[in-house]
Amino acid sequence: MKKENNHHLPPHPLGDSFHVVLVRPRTNANIGAVARAMQNFGFSHLHLVAPHRYEHNEAATTACWATEILSQVTIHSSLEKALLDVSDSIGFTSSYGKNRSEHILLGEWTSRLQGLKHYPKTALIFGPEDTGLTNEDIPYCRLLVRIATDQSNPSLNLAQAVLLVLYELTQTPVELSVEEESYATGKDFEVLCSFVHELAKHSQFYSEATPAHLPELISRLVRRTQANEREMHIMLGIAKKLLERIS
Repeated sequence: MKKENNHHLPPHPLGDSFHVVLVRPRTNANIGAVARAMQNFGFSHLHLVAPHRYEHNEAATTACWATEILSQVTIHSSLEKALLDVSDSIGFTSSYGKNRSEHILLGEWTSRLQGLKHYPKTALIFGPEDTGLTNEDIPYCRLLVRIATDQSNPSLNLAQAVLLVLYELTQTPVELSVEEESYATGKDFEVLCSFVHELAKHSQFYSEATPAHLPELISRLVRRTQANEREMHIMLGIAKKLLERIS
């Protein structure tokens, strides 16, 4: 074997499990650079949520050899729709907030992945270049991850942020189980959230005095259960029966 062959990464075992989701990206140059970073590290699933103005040819100028990723990009009208068949969602942001999801550093998140036997289809969610993820986007993220930077300049270029996250994933030891696991999807969680909100309304837990952020906090709490398919079926059944009883 030639020495230089030892310097290349093998196909990433989680390449099909992790999907990069860019929310309202504003420049084709960044979209192309993200595709290039994905191909650098063995990831191929790119999703755009309501892009400002997506032009394949413009994005291709910065994609280098990753134009195939651009040709297979999936475009969604909303973040909710982008997550319908996704089982987990991780948001990347440098902003903290009182009512935001659990917020940890990148290294801590990848450490949590070590030793897992099953990896559900997971969305890696990045916000637009000018604002990052907004308060409207955050409820769709089960977990928020921050890339540690110097305090004087915490904001990273979009493509740089994606590159750092994917590189850290390639450095994370992975040992997959041969046994398959069935996971609940984003659509399942949306249905369960709607049931829970309806129960809160009918039971008068929600009122005119309810803080505006409480429904979003409850939605995040539901998503943090990380229920598998069977567990979700049970929770949906209970919620539906309770709603039928009090409606």
